[in-house]
Amino acid sequence: MATFPSYTWIDLNFKESHEEIEESTPSHQFQIRSYIDITPELEFNSAVYYYDDVTYNEIPGFTRVDAGLTWHPSKNIDVSVWGQNLSKDNMQNMGPTLILPEGLVKFKGECMEA
Repeated sequence: MATFPSYTWIDLNFKESHEEIEESTPSHQFQIRSYIDITPELEFNSAVYYYDDVTYNEIPGFTRVDAGLTWHPSKNIDVSVWGQNLSKDNMQNMGPTLILPEGLVKFKGECMEA
């Protein structure tokens, strides 16, 4: 069994006012991942993620739970089945549109030139 926790604290402060960027980033993020060998060929994997509120887009904080099984039928082959976001039916993790510096526009998780 192996467990890997991590925590991120983000505190953005720009010299010029970029309130939309400062308030569109969650201040606290936490995750813990775990891998358990059920047999030498079968592994159970799980992960829990927490994201803090995003003030700019009024997105509440949320927790996401993922789980999966990995089968190792041979040394060079892995077969995995995963379930993602098992804790909720629906979560919002991106607001409609965010203008970033340098003329980039971020829309639903994708960056493109403005």
